[in-house]
Amino acid sequence: MPVRFTSPGLAGQTSTQLKKHQWQVDVAYRHLYADKWFVGTELREDAAPFHHPLYLNIHSVDLGVE
Repeated sequence: MPVRFTSPGLAGQTSTQLKKHQWQVDVAYRHLYADKWFVGTELREDAAPFHHPLYLNIHSVDLGVE
């Protein structure tokens, strides 16, 4: 499964009707850390780009305001 770098947002998906002068704020946080290279379900460090280990350390925030 490919890596997804953002979190799913909830803004606009709620069924609650906001009243006049009412606000809704949605915040989603995601942390992704990876230090191994897989092809399918098999660990394949030799298949990594440039034959070097891949290190990912990603923090993402999704903010929705209605």
